[in-house]
Amino acid sequence: MFLPLIPAALMVLLLLMAKLMIRVPWPSSPRKEPVTVVVCARDEEPAILECLISLSEQTYPEDLYQILLVDHLSKDRTGEIMDHFAEESSVKTRVIHVTSEDGGLKGKVQALDIALDQVDTEYVLLTDGDCVVSDTWVEKMVSYLEDDVAIINGHVRVEDTEQEGSLLARLQDTINLMFLAFSSGNSSFQKPPSLYHPILRPFSPLLRRIRPSFNMGNNQGIRMSVYREIGGLRKVGPTLIEDVALVNRILQTTDYKTAVVMDPETIVTTRPSRNVRDFWRQSRRWASATDRVQNRTNTVLLSLFVVNRIFLPWTVILFPITGLIAILSTGYAEYLLIREANRILQTHTPKRDVIMHLVTQILLNHLVGLALLFRTPVIWKGQVYES
Repeated sequence: MFLPLIPAALMVLLLLMAKLMIRVPWPSSPRKEPVTVVVCARDEEPAILECLISLSEQTYPEDLYQILLVDHLSKDRTGEIMDHFAEESSVKTRVIHVTSEDGGLKGKVQALDIALDQVDTEYVLLTDGDCVVSDTWVEKMVSYLEDDVAIINGHVRVEDTEQEGSLLARLQDTINLMFLAFSSGNSSFQKPPSLYHPILRPFSPLLRRIRPSFNMGNNQGIRMSVYREIGGLRKVGPTLIEDVALVNRILQTTDYKTAVVMDPETIVTTRPSRNVRDFWRQSRRWASATDRVQNRTNTVLLSLFVVNRIFLPWTVILFPITGLIAILSTGYAEYLLIREANRILQTHTPKRDVIMHLVTQILLNHLVGLALLFRTPVIWKGQVYES
């Protein structure tokens, strides 16, 4: 009878701990060091110029950062726009045109591998061609790359500039916010114990063992000495989620920390999937490769999510009251975490969007589970990957 309450209680505990931990910011310090901003893009003609303009209007000194652009197999004017920007920009800009696939790596992994091999600075920031960054983005992201931090991630908002109030954009924005807040809360266990919330401080020796590798590659900063130490993306190998795979390798082979920060000045804004089909493909891409980048923390956290998203709803049939209590309690804990994230980031998520997110996640996890079970291929950026 009380079986549904066990996984629900564990999930609620993790969500509430994340809510407490994101209240204390990651340590940071102002620094003025050379930085390279890398943008890999494929067929991003409608969005790439806005992205590049935002990168050229930074508060960071122009003589201390450069932009490295990779036009990866584009069939539209993406490369042409990049070349024109490089000629006109006051910020030092280089463009690499990739015209063929690599024998071992393909997709964005190949583009990033080529770009990062060309980097000659210690600090690198990554974003995508369909993203727009704030004018303080470079300055603030670099400030969080402390000596013991290898990778930094900020929040990615989803906004539809063509159709205000788009249902799909609102759904993806809420998913991203929940993902960031939960990742930030769990990565925050790597903070010094003195920065823990007082309630959790006595448990810091145990909680510091939690080292998740969830993150978003379109708002990321990397310390290049660590990247080279682990062998780069060539050691990571072919993957659909290179951002998570890279962080996972760093956590497995080094003692460096990965920080997911809650700072409104590090927010990157991206465009939503064009339609439900693209949204589905994005979800499949994320899910299909997670089994290849596991560590113990990821395994436990993902298992809890699977139980709560897929199995818990079905317990209502056998245990109507406790099953319903379990579902409502985990949903309310997610709402509290999202609300806290909104407060910190100075954003707003309507309650109806949170409800839409919770219902969609249950449905989506069932569909993704079936797709993985039957090993249907993943189609992404015009390429087919076997799951």
